[in-house]
Amino acid sequence: MVGRVIDVGGNPVQGLKVESLEAQDFTDETGRFAVQYKPPEQFVSFLYQEQWYKRVLRPEDSGKELVLQLPLLRDLRVECELTKSCNVGLSWQVAAGFSVSTAVACEPAGKLLLRGVPRDPPQVSCPGLEGVRGEIRGDSLVILPARKQVRIEVVSDGAEPSACTVQVGDRMGSPLGGGVYVAEVSGVVTASAICEGRPALPRTLDTSLLETVSLSWSSQGPYLDLAPIAPTADRMWLVSETEVPTWMIEIPPSADGTYALPILPPGVYRLGAVDAGAMALASVPTSLEAGVVRYRTEGGVVGFLKVDTDLSEGVIPLAPALDP
Repeated sequence: MVGRVIDVGGNPVQGLKVESLEAQDFTDETGRFAVQYKPPEQFVSFLYQEQWYKRVLRPEDSGKELVLQLPLLRDLRVECELTKSCNVGLSWQVAAGFSVSTAVACEPAGKLLLRGVPRDPPQVSCPGLEGVRGEIRGDSLVILPARKQVRIEVVSDGAEPSACTVQVGDRMGSPLGGGVYVAEVSGVVTASAICEGRPALPRTLDTSLLETVSLSWSSQGPYLDLAPIAPTADRMWLVSETEVPTWMIEIPPSADGTYALPILPPGVYRLGAVDAGAMALASVPTSLEAGVVRYRTEGGVVGFLKVDTDLSEGVIPLAPALDP
């Protein structure tokens, strides 16, 4: 097999060891190599920036000098959200017959850095675990377990609610009737529902442990009026500070501009009319009184609410936080 290795800019790559199962060669100043092979193993491979590249000789390559152009590369953070350890295989198809592959030891909640991998999303596999998948989130590749179907039951204290929108993680629930919805998700996700303009109390579920979860919904409940302190707000985030793992939902305003809340059990809640990321950075005030939202207005509105007994109705009062 005769060929030439060039980088993404078309420049020759010199001094690269290219090998088959029978022989090896080093690329010269023009990037060229010549390696013998024995059928049926008609391929060469080389290691470049910690990753293995493989070029298989195809019938249409016969008699040609192969040009192996390296792809555009980047460093990639890998985050493992599997519940079991796995030696995850990652592969990229660079061109016809030309691929890159590597393997990472993926431990639950583990994080690591891969250097010099192709920019395109990889194919993901895990021996012994079917359906393992990868999801690109910014500069990270998140390794996720296989999706499984979960059942969400919206339970009302009265008549069955109509016009429910159910979300489970990043998926919308499909209605089965009778207040039951299903969605295919994986990992630890938040299940939420908004029915007739009012949210149900969200729940967080670990899909490796639970396949069914009930959401409590009521046609009545407390609400917030943020107009005096955030007149331009067009959404609000509600976060449980008490439940572990925590949950967070986005609540749209009602027609009158107020925000309907679910019946809230005892605990501490974070509320915000700001970017969700900015809200997460706000510190809890040292002094909280039950039933009152203590808020700050730096770059938006972030408030905290302490609930001692079920908060089931009325307008929740607002007051500035007593500490900076």
